[in-house]
Amino acid sequence: MPTLKSTAAASFLVLGALVTTACGGSDAQASTTRTTTSTKTSTTVTPTDAETGTRTGAETGTESTPASGAPSVPEGGPGLSIMPGEVTAGVLALYDEGLEMTDDGSGRQLFVFTSVGPGLYQIKGIDSSGQDDPLCWQMPERGQITPSAIGAGTCDPDDARQHFTVEKSGRDHTFSHGDDGYLAAGQMGMILTHDEPGRFWLVDPNA
Repeated sequence: MPTLKSTAAASFLVLGALVTTACGGSDAQASTTRTTTSTKTSTTVTPTDAETGTRTGAETGTESTPASGAPSVPEGGPGLSIMPGEVTAGVLALYDEGLEMTDDGSGRQLFVFTSVGPGLYQIKGIDSSGQDDPLCWQMPERGQITPSAIGAGTCDPDDARQHFTVEKSGRDHTFSHGDDGYLAAGQMGMILTHDEPGRFWLVDPNA
């Protein structure tokens, strides 16, 4: 016949086993919960371009960069005036002696651009009165002393001296020829510089 002490001891052991099982189940459940939580927090979602909302130039208020090969200036037509952006009066005019700035009606003040390569243009000066024959911008020969940094010559699309680089940024345009520098308005006339390039506006005189 079992004693009260033995019965109590047995009951205690059974109760302990139940508690242990319950605790073990809780630990396993907690472990599972922690594993699930860890898995969720370690998941990385990479947004697509549509989700990031990549903005175009129009949305940001900046001018979009033209595609490669896009023209920097309008070609052909009756001609455009070229106005130095840093002055309030005057336009460029091509005389027989070369390119100068003027505030009267003399010289060839309309310019027609013809593409002769990627970013390269032949620039023809036209006298709207018809008095002077058309001539083109032309770099002087090396060592040649001329009144202007850019001379005038009979138009020849195959003459590399008439191939000028035209770059556009907003309304501004810059003109350069190879490594000779950028066109700019100097104290004594038009110059070529390797410092700050001159910025020019192309203006339709009939607009």
